[in-house]
Amino acid sequence: MTPFGERDAVYFYGRDDEVARMVQILRRQRFMMVIGPSGSGKSSLVYAGLLPELARSRYFSQDYWVTRTMRPGADPVGALFAAVGAQATGDHDFSPDTIDSLLTQHPRAERLLLLVDQFEEIFTQSDRDHRARFIAALQAIRASEKAALILTLRADFYP
Repeated sequence: MTPFGERDAVYFYGRDDEVARMVQILRRQRFMMVIGPSGSGKSSLVYAGLLPELARSRYFSQDYWVTRTMRPGADPVGALFAAVGAQATGDHDFSPDTIDSLLTQHPRAERLLLLVDQFEEIFTQSDRDHRARFIAALQAIRASEKAALILTLRADFYP
């Protein structure tokens, strides 16, 4: 099954309450997990529901968000650096300066929104070392007041 993307938002319907709730969550906090069974529409909800709604929401100024999306794959840190347009250092540490640099490129933006779709790939496709470095990088992002993080996760990986 192919998920809806942002350009499919016009065809995406029936999840208005969930989208509105997600917008409200992002008004109050900077971290959200979207968890559900495989094929339940987690990615569609975020890509075709939430992201277009954030772009037109009256709660945030126009261009408030710089949105970057990624899937972890076998090299989640590499995928993260590619998503935010940063160069990985030798030790792959994520610097808060990366967020500042990205926001500087978008003068009206106030916050990075990083969507990690199919977060379970860190368990299925990457080794323990890659997983640990990726989680450390996500913790650095969460520590920044200038970033919000959304993870989609298959429910069977939640425990």
